[in-house]
Amino acid sequence: MPQILELSYPYIIVCSVDVETAAQRHLQRGLANPRREFYHEDKRVSLYRATGEIGTPQPYVAPNFDVPTLYVLTESDYSPNLDEIAHQIQSQNAQQIRSN
Repeated sequence: MPQILELSYPYIIVCSVDVETAAQRHLQRGLANPRREFYHEDKRVSLYRATGEIGTPQPYVAPNFDVPTLYVLTESDYSPNLDEIAHQIQSQNAQQIRSN
């Protein structure tokens, strides 16, 4: 991570939703794109194709880096919305540029 900090101002956006909704969305993406299963070793899609079962959803563990991080709720619309997210990132980048 130190090298990327020298080249840019990374910012992590973590989208959060309940595990059941996340599992459903994950499955739908896998079913919609057959290559996803190959490139991501997508076991949920393989299990669903073989058994019709979605499988037990696992909680997501967000990355933990010492960089600005924004948590976005994605239950329905984004909260904060995309304009607010963009504004927050631009403000953070401006602060980092001024401090360097």
